[in-house]
Amino acid sequence: MRPLKASKRKDVPNATEELCLPLTTADIVAVTTLYQRVEDAYELPQGVASTALIAAYRDFQAVVPQKFEEKQLDKEFEAAAGYSIYRTMKRARSESGQIKMKGQAKS
Repeated sequence: MRPLKASKRKDVPNATEELCLPLTTADIVAVTTLYQRVEDAYELPQGVASTALIAAYRDFQAVVPQKFEEKQLDKEFEAAAGYSIYRTMKRARSESGQIKMKGQAKS
């Protein structure tokens, strides 16, 4: 199977993460939803609800259950977009309410 481009942001040309797994449509939705929620935490003025982040992360883990794969995808996502899934999820687990991350997308 050909690698799948799971996320592509128009404002960040290199923000694509390639997954080399046989993915279903539901899997693609789960992965891209987490990427979108993390982006929302950085980009939206109000941030994103911690419960939405945690739910998206649980769905993501069902698709990417191996910790090393998760870390690799996080590293690639951070290199491309400038946003950390790990730091965002750490904060979502420790705080309730809206999560607003500081930082900017890579240009």
